[in-house]
Amino acid sequence: MQSVVSGLNRGLAASEDDQQKADAAAKDLEAAGGLVDLSKDIDKLQGRWKLIYSSAFSSRTLGGSRPGPPTGRLLPITLGQVCILTTTY
Repeated sequence: MQSVVSGLNRGLAASEDDQQKADAAAKDLEAAGGLVDLSKDIDKLQGRWKLIYSSAFSSRTLGGSRPGPPTGRLLPITLGQVCILTTTY
C-alpha cells in the first residue's frame, strides 16, 4: 500500500489511475488481514494512526457531497502529516 500511494500527497495528487491502484491495494490489504469483530476486539483500534492516503482527497469530495479542496497544477497544495490517537475503554 505504501509504495502505491507514495508521492500522492495523501491522495490530493492522485490521478484516476492512481486512485484505481490505491483502491486495489487497499482491497488486497483488507483481504490479507481478514475481518475484525470490533465488538470483541475493539482494542485493535487503539494507538496512533497515520493517514497515508484518503480516497476523499483523491475524489475531491471529502467523503460526501461537499467538494474537497481545490487541487491540480494551478493550486499547489501540500498536506502535512495527518495523525489520530485512538483510545478505547
